[in-house]
Amino acid sequence: MRKLAIAWLGLLLSVGDAYATPLPACVASHHISTRQPYGSAALNKLFFHVYDAELWVDDAHRANFNPSDPQGRYALHLTYYVDIDAADFLERTLEELERQPDVTPAMNKAFHDQLTLIYPDVADGQSITAVHDPDKGMILCHQGVVRGGIKDAAMIRAFFAIWLGEHSSEPALRDKLLGVTTP
Repeated sequence: MRKLAIAWLGLLLSVGDAYATPLPACVASHHISTRQPYGSAALNKLFFHVYDAELWVDDAHRANFNPSDPQGRYALHLTYYVDIDAADFLERTLEELERQPDVTPAMNKAFHDQLTLIYPDVADGQSITAVHDPDKGMILCHQGVVRGGIKDAAMIRAFFAIWLGEHSSEPALRDKLLGVTTP
């Protein structure tokens, strides 16, 4: 009887894993060890489902996660449901960076120059992943393939603050990603 119970438990656990969110390729390849997203949310504008967002945090940093921690290992994975060309993607990012109080005009120019080189055109159903690796900086992947990155710590904090910072234009999305419950 005990063997049967153990077999059923094993079956239930394996079925549960079948429905778990798979770890995105870029997240796995940058050694973020976790089995589930820290938080997830969808961005909808008017009648459009723009993207789904998942925040993946390394298990070693989950208990005290802080996106401003320079030693944190985490990734923001966005799956888009609209087509967006690289120029529009860049323009929207720069608009969001202007909301961040620590972004100077010189930093915004540096963002423009660096992101112009690594931002791709994104088609409906494709993903972008930004990985925070304390040893390498921010790495940007498109469809799991590395496109480039940013090394400057202040720029990296500002970039992730678009989604995870207190000046985010989408505070409800930020709260869901960070697991914040509102009364």
